[in-house]
Amino acid sequence: MARANSRSAAPTWRGLRWLVSCLTLFVLAGLPLGCQSGLSESLDGRACGPRGECLAGYTCDAASSKCVKTGGATLACGEGQTVCGGACVVLSDDENNCRSCGTTCSAPPHGSPVCIDSECSFACKSGFLGCGNSCVDAATDVENCGACGHACPGGAGGVAACRDGVCAVDCAAGFNDCSGACVDVSNDPARCGGCNTTCSAIQACDLGKCQADCAGGRANCSGSCMDTTTSPSNCGYCGMACPMPANGAASCKGGECSVVCSAGFELCGSACVAIKTDAQNCGECGNACDAPANGIGVCVGGKCGASCGQGFALCGSACVDTNTSPANCGGCDKPCGATEACSNGKCVNGCPGGTTNCGGSCVDTASDPAHCTTCNNACPAVVNGSATCDANGCGVACADGFGPCNGECMKLDDTQNCGACGKACAAKPNSSAVCGPTGCDIACNFGYTKCGGECVDLNSDLAHCGSCPMACGAKQVCATGKCSDVCVGSDTSCDGSCVNLQTSTSHCGSCTKVCMPPNNATPTCAAATCDFACVSPYIKCSSACANTNTDPLNCGGCAKVCPTKVHAVPVCSNSQCTTKCATGYSQCNGVCVDTNTDRNNCGQCGQKCDRGESCNASNCG
Repeated sequence: MARANSRSAAPTWRGLRWLVSCLTLFVLAGLPLGCQSGLSESLDGRACGPRGECLAGYTCDAASSKCVKTGGATLACGEGQTVCGGACVVLSDDENNCRSCGTTCSAPPHGSPVCIDSECSFACKSGFLGCGNSCVDAATDVENCGACGHACPGGAGGVAACRDGVCAVDCAAGFNDCSGACVDVSNDPARCGGCNTTCSAIQACDLGKCQADCAGGRANCSGSCMDTTTSPSNCGYCGMACPMPANGAASCKGGECSVVCSAGFELCGSACVAIKTDAQNCGECGNACDAPANGIGVCVGGKCGASCGQGFALCGSACVDTNTSPANCGGCDKPCGATEACSNGKCVNGCPGGTTNCGGSCVDTASDPAHCTTCNNACPAVVNGSATCDANGCGVACADGFGPCNGECMKLDDTQNCGACGKACAAKPNSSAVCGPTGCDIACNFGYTKCGGECVDLNSDLAHCGSCPMACGAKQVCATGKCSDVCVGSDTSCDGSCVNLQTSTSHCGSCTKVCMPPNNATPTCAAATCDFACVSPYIKCSSACANTNTDPLNCGGCAKVCPTKVHAVPVCSNSQCTTKCATGYSQCNGVCVDTNTDRNNCGQCGQKCDRGESCNASNCG
């Protein structure tokens, strides 16, 4: 029995001796306890040593920090290369392993991810233009036609189009293309029956002919005889134009507005969208893709994804700066310890001079818009641009085609900001204000002619009778374009100008009553009462004119107000309400949250901490 015990003890001693030698080897080499018994010949899957050490025949895969078999010989990489996933890569320029193994770069649709000097970016493919974090086809994109932010206006009679970077309109059935404008020549007094036929100021265009008045129950809308039950420009009553969304056309039935979408687009609310590519309606109406901080939500083939801005890596579904992220310090899934912070891609015990520890990130509060002047002071969201930060506080950097104006980024080509912030254009009698290539100007009403910077009726103006300038004598009047002794018919002499007080916008109801329109409108006078008609793409909303494609107070229709949310600003784009989150906040399920601290979206949207855990520095614990 004793021998049997002795025999059984011998193998045990040999095993112990093997284990001691193995432990000695690993201690001397600084390797973890990764030895296996002689029954196994594989060390695959064992952790590498603290300096990437493995036994002969194995190499350390930096992507997993595990030893992998290399067929008996260590994988030989060139100078400056690193083993990632069993392959040799250069971390400074590999978009799938940017700065560290497994840290991937992203790109929006029509773009390609790139890694430059260990920082993620993207490049738009040939034929596409980079606009913010997106790549657009400026030759065909109606929202960015020829340049970023240059949207093409639609019209009541057609659909906005962009051809070779130039805005155009595709006219609907029944409308003629008159020098780029879609015109119903059956009722337009300026092009009655054809693009080059004009009615007189006292006539109306009815069924393609200039007439004294409208017939068949049609309403006289500033010289146009309209069926207000079917006219999208006068739906229900004169001057009530229907909203005109991108990728669709306005429609009027029974005096009520509706929308008809172009082929390939689907009606979602008041907007016409392509559900396979629209990030606000991805795969179905209302399914908005989450938008991570420092990136955007994208929709490809009806499936949501994310794309990061330049300088940010895609870690899971979050866009992070691996220089400062405590959960992804130096690369994805490289968390710092509870008492450490991330500085320049490395975990440190104390932030270096000039930086401040903000939730585990070493940041410069004099330049970081997410922590501007102090930790957690996020700069407000900026539509059509991005927030900036300097020693004086938050500022804005505007996208191409936009300029800074009162803390916002605006297109400086409208009548309230013409060429410069706050430079408003003033309308004059018988005209609407416009902002043209050379600055403020006026567009004369139908039937009026510009003479010396004023809009006048050559049929009645005493100083411009028949032509400009052509003044009548001291005791004469101007009647029907000729100097005369007395006005004819029902016209009234207003200081020598023979006018119809029922229809004259400069003498509406009385000689001294001048009709003045609101912004983006032309004045009208009907039945001696002043009114106005909005200039396309604006429509009448109460006493003002609004662009329902972009106005958050009238988004997709009058009085449809986009809701205000915490840490965000409301945005109206393509007749849809969206949200732009403040700097450093992610849009998760329609709400702007800080994924560094939100336990329901810890590190990235949808990642919940367990009960009792909190979220700190993007990690649950």
